[in-house]
Amino acid sequence: MRFSHNKRGIVKQLIAGCGLSPSFRIEILNGLLKLGKWLKNNECEVVVESRENLFQYINNEIAKNAPIDYLEFGVYRGQSIRYWIQLNRDQNSRFIGFDSFKGLPEDWNLFTGVHPKGYLDLGGKIPEINDQRVKFIKGYFQVALPGFLKRFNANNRLIINIDADLYSSTLYVLASLNHLMSPGSIIIFGTFSSVTHQFKAFTDFTKSFMRNYKLLVASDPFYSQLAIVIV
Repeated sequence: MRFSHNKRGIVKQLIAGCGLSPSFRIEILNGLLKLGKWLKNNECEVVVESRENLFQYINNEIAKNAPIDYLEFGVYRGQSIRYWIQLNRDQNSRFIGFDSFKGLPEDWNLFTGVHPKGYLDLGGKIPEINDQRVKFIKGYFQVALPGFLKRFNANNRLIINIDADLYSSTLYVLASLNHLMSPGSIIIFGTFSSVTHQFKAFTDFTKSFMRNYKLLVASDPFYSQLAIVIV
């Protein structure tokens, strides 16, 4: 049976006005189907066992230990940035971490439940790292990043590590840094297979900005972590 235009409008009004809350779990199920299709069309030739192995591969095999400009979004206690400063010892490298250190700015919906706003709160405490190449920019990305970008120029190969979890945070970072992403720039996603967050932000960004990319290395067959290179 085909609905007339008026009937379709009435159905839309009834659904929109019913007062029910939208189901993020249905959205996640649809996202998993989209991810499955994307995985079939985007095979990563290099798959490693852990996030640390992924970092090693990027630095040793791709960047070749050359100086880098490493921007990390979602620092938390600084584990990843500590690992990177040990991997890449070049004195011309720069490591800049962005975080509010006050937890998530909004709820993080997962299929198994919700991490509430403020999850991962460190009370504003910045990690103590004794390396002059490291700098931290404190604040939510939407507040801290615009001012930083007014005075930042990439001097070395750009490596962007996005471990921000949320769709809004990931998409904001990608869109804000788009003008810096020259061919060869590397983007690491810390929770890529989070289908309504990082995966969705990545696909929305690459479509909207018409960016071409190549897969470099994934941390497991389900691409929990993934690194791409802009081409």
